[in-house]
Amino acid sequence: MDMNRKEQIRWGAIWLTVAVVAVAAGLLIRARRQAALTTDPRTGELGGAFRLDVSALNRIDPGLVIGAEKEPIPALVESPHALALDAAGRLIVGGENEIAVIETNGVVRTRLPMPFAVRCVAADEDGTLYAGHVDHVGIYRTNGVPAVQWPSLGTNTVLTSIAVAGDNVWVADAGQRRVWRLDKQGRVLSRIGDKDDGKGGFIIPSPHFDLALGSVDELWVVDPGRHMVISFGRDGARRSAWGRGGADPEGFSGCCNPTDIAIRTDGSFVTSEKGLVRVKLYTPAGALMGVVAGPDKFDAEVRGLDLVVDGQGRILVLDPVRVQVRVFEVNVQTNK
Repeated sequence: MDMNRKEQIRWGAIWLTVAVVAVAAGLLIRARRQAALTTDPRTGELGGAFRLDVSALNRIDPGLVIGAEKEPIPALVESPHALALDAAGRLIVGGENEIAVIETNGVVRTRLPMPFAVRCVAADEDGTLYAGHVDHVGIYRTNGVPAVQWPSLGTNTVLTSIAVAGDNVWVADAGQRRVWRLDKQGRVLSRIGDKDDGKGGFIIPSPHFDLALGSVDELWVVDPGRHMVISFGRDGARRSAWGRGGADPEGFSGCCNPTDIAIRTDGSFVTSEKGLVRVKLYTPAGALMGVVAGPDKFDAEVRGLDLVVDGQGRILVLDPVRVQVRVFEVNVQTNK
């Protein structure tokens, strides 16, 4: 190839590069101008014209509000995440590095240091505490008996809820999307939710997967991805289900709600949601009775409100942002 031809090719490549750079620069300038028009200069977030306004969803019809908030109880642990009641009606609050046993007047009865963060907790009738850590269950007693750590349930395990009934310990595992039934020595007895059981398993898009004990031999499990609450027998057989998605008061909003449930002695259900933060009460058949607390009662960033119902029928809500156990009374009666 002669020198003139080589020179032409070289300059052609140079001009092509310049042209590409110029186009890219133009696109960048255009994007920045567009961003200046559509974003908030203080935060860099999309401007109001491009944000979805959900303020209307935060407003609850006053006629639906059935909860009255009372004086909260300090949670008294770092990063509180787990809430339960013992047989004496004392609060069991689990956090990042300890469990606190708290009287309902706020006085701490016991503090137990934890070797692992507590993700969920339950109390047996004899006072034994069962704590769900990330991948296993720990057994703790307040009388000085050494703690016992059960074996890991697997590398993908993320324990999020635990309940004790008779000789059974039920554990919800959001990581493996199943419920484990264990005996009180930590041996696996059965599982619920395996996809190869022909029932499709649970849909768990985020680490919020709760369960609660109902009547004899009845276990209620939240399927948050389907916006449903499902009951199972001890044998793992599905019995019934209720719930639907929706931002309206009766539905469960977002990708994966409710996050938590509790069951009152009359069989009615208390539920909590993240995103559009609400605590609600449903009949045993799943019909909305009312809103215990709407979004205006909570900080927008709260994620996961663990729930229990005390012996007076009050709804106790663990608020991890305010580091409190919020106390709500309800003024309705359940018609089964």
